[in-house]
Amino acid sequence: LFERIKDGRVSLEEKLRVSERTWRQWYKSEGSKMFLEVGKEVKVEDLIRGIIVQSGNDASDVVAEAISGTVEAFADEMNRK
Repeated sequence: LFERIKDGRVSLEEKLRVSERTWRQWYKSEGSKMFLEVGKEVKVEDLIRGIIVQSGNDASDVVAEAISGTVEAFADEMNRK
């Protein structure tokens, strides 16, 4: 994410949509989350804050899906680096 922000492909003001998959994964989970609602659009800046401050797993998934399409594809991409 930070590489994409640095090279201008992503803006802190850009809004990313919370997918139904992410919402279903986290809405009843006891894991740390931002309590994002399905379909809501959230600024990248707010998602970063949620990841850092709240350890928001749901925020992490929103970012992963936006960057790579799926959480699994994002993990594969990060593992290749």
